Amino acid sequence: MFQKRSSIGIRHLGVLISGLFLSIFSLTSCYNEPGFLGNNLLPDEDIYKVKIDSSFKVSAFTLTKDSLNSFLASEGVMGYVNSEIFGSTKASFVGRYLPGKSTDGYGGPTATADSIFFYFTASGFYGDSTTELNLRIHEITDTSLFWDKQNALSPINVNTYNPTPFVTATLKGKGSLKLPLPLAFGQSLMDSLALTDSKIFYTKFKGFYVTFDELPGYGGVAYNVSTSNMYLRLYYHYVKQIDGKDSTIKTSKTYTFGSRFYEYLHDYTKADPAQKIQHLNDTITQ
Repeated sequence: MFQKRSSIGIRHLGVLISGLFLSIFSLTSCYNEPGFLGNNLLPDEDIYKVKIDSSFKVSAFTLTKDSLNSFLASEGVMGYVNSEIFGSTKASFVGRYLPGKSTDGYGGPTATADSIFFYFTASGFYGDSTTELNLRIHEITDTSLFWDKQNALSPINVNTYNPTPFVTATLKGKGSLKLPLPLAFGQSLMDSLALTDSKIFYTKFKGFYVTFDELPGYGGVAYNVSTSNMYLRLYYHYVKQIDGKDSTIKTSKTYTFGSRFYEYLHDYTKADPAQKIQHLNDTITQ
């Protein structure tokens, strides 16, 4: 009899434990993490007795105006791309050029410019590298352009540069360019006093606005470029007496950027209306 009652007791104990386990499990199973936007922003230990008692609609809108600071940027993007979905983007550059300060001058009154080049070397590209871009370089006429931080998403004031291009060229392929500039321009930079004072140099040369023409249709190419890979180099010679004899010294001087910024002009109206996203789960991709 004792053995039988003991067996019944064990059986009752098993039922009791099983019932207790199910009760605990049912209590914990009733809790669900919130299924609304932003639930992953709460750490688990902060989620306590949260329940959903209403629903709401989330709407997203495209901003047509924004701001971006690219002042003194060491690298950026230059070129033109027109997308069926996003519209067109023209990426340009505005910068001052400066020679290294020096009291050595250019070699005296015999110094003569031989050539001057604008160098442009891209580190990569986006788009179709077979696309030919028409590059235009304009001379800056008003240095107030550099006084305030320019919004890179807004066009620069047309009154701050010469609307007639100083020089034009075609850019394509991997984005490498060695563009000859007028020799008279190179000669105008050869002021020994201007090498000692940047303010004097700026009275001779205020900077360049490097931009591109728009392309018909869709496509284009944009180049990644560092400001250290966009510079001017002047090749010149002068006569110097060595051991009592006149000797011709050939040398060069490099002009690199000082104040600078990139300009990104976006026109979404050039997108294809048929490619417009129609609803939240639209499968249109590019």
